[in-house]
Amino acid sequence: SPLSGVANLTIEIFRKTVRGIVATHDSLHGGFGEAPKQPMPASLRVVLQAWQETQGPDFGTVLVKTLDAMSERGMYDAVNGGFFHYATNNLWSVARTEKLCEDNAQLARLYLDAADILGQPKYRAKALQALGWVRERLLDPSRGVFAGSQAGDDDYYPIEPRRRAGKPPPPVDATVFTTSSAAMAGAFLRAAQVTGDEGWAGPALRGLDWLLKECVRDGAVAHYHDGSPKLFVLARDPIALAGALIDAHEHTGEARWLEAADRMMEDVLRRFWSDE
Repeated sequence: SPLSGVANLTIEIFRKTVRGIVATHDSLHGGFGEAPKQPMPASLRVVLQAWQETQGPDFGTVLVKTLDAMSERGMYDAVNGGFFHYATNNLWSVARTEKLCEDNAQLARLYLDAADILGQPKYRAKALQALGWVRERLLDPSRGVFAGSQAGDDDYYPIEPRRRAGKPPPPVDATVFTTSSAAMAGAFLRAAQVTGDEGWAGPALRGLDWLLKECVRDGAVAHYHDGSPKLFVLARDPIALAGALIDAHEHTGEARWLEAADRMMEDVLRRFWSDE
């Protein structure tokens, strides 16, 4: 088997990882470490899994404090929906106002899962509002893929949101990045699952079909598409796309999605795995 040399993720590795993450938690303001405060959705997902498995109160505190801080202060766009790139101060009240597709995909999915696991419906509402902004600003409905980002603009996002009315929104970079478009497809499929609204699933499945057709060449996956697919050399692109294909399989039950993911990961192992 091509996987024979892959180390198992033991429970001890998981415990060490959780301990390392929780040790850097800012118990005063939420988040991890000092400003600038990055959202760190992967770390929060590990803590969410730890809470789900142990109900350890420390994990619940880290999650609630951080999820509240990120969604109720300046890092979240309360008017249009969506998470800004990061907070520039410890209080999470001032943000770098660029909005990235990849950040919002990971955070929306995290908040959807946290809503269920922590029993906090407000997190679901934030996630769905963020995905509503994505649908309005980043989704290309004809192809089902997502633009990479919307530019930051400190004049457009003033401290007083009501002063925004009538100003043109910042421009969107229409480049399709495979990693972020695939991750957003996964977030849309998760939204369809938790809401029962298939309107979220349609564009996600269409976009994954488009990525398979336009961004995969001889098994290799392009990093981005700006009229043509470019940069077929990174491992993270096929890994992210395969993850979204598994989501599509789980959502539809159709074998073709799983088969495509399987082929993709075989190619990743062939090209990137080192026994040494």
